[in-house]
Amino acid sequence: MLTAVNPFTGKACYTLEGLTESALQDKIDQANQAFPDWKALSYSARAQVLNKVAAQLREGQHQLARLMAEEMGKPVKEGLAEVEKSAWCAEFYAEHAEAFLR
Repeated sequence: MLTAVNPFTGKACYTLEGLTESALQDKIDQANQAFPDWKALSYSARAQVLNKVAAQLREGQHQLARLMAEEMGKPVKEGLAEVEKSAWCAEFYAEHAEAFLR
C-alpha cells in the first residue's frame, strides 16, 4: 500500500493498493508480450507515439503541475517546467532515436 502525503499539510492525499507478486508478474509478462510488436514498429511509428506523449503532457501540464505540488511540495512553476522538460525529452527521442539505435 502506498499513501501519498502532502508535505505542506501532512495530510494523506490518497492511498493506492500495491500489486501482489502475482499481479506484478502479470504486468511484466504483458510487457514482454508487447515488446515484439513495439520492436517491429518503424522508427516513424514510434516517433508518432512519442510525439503524442509530448502533446498529452502539454495538454495536461497544469493538472500534472498541481499534482506534483500536492504530492511533493514542488512549486507549480517548477512542476510546469518539469512537464515541459519531459515533453521536450519525448520529442527529442522521437527525432533522434533512429540515429541513436543504429
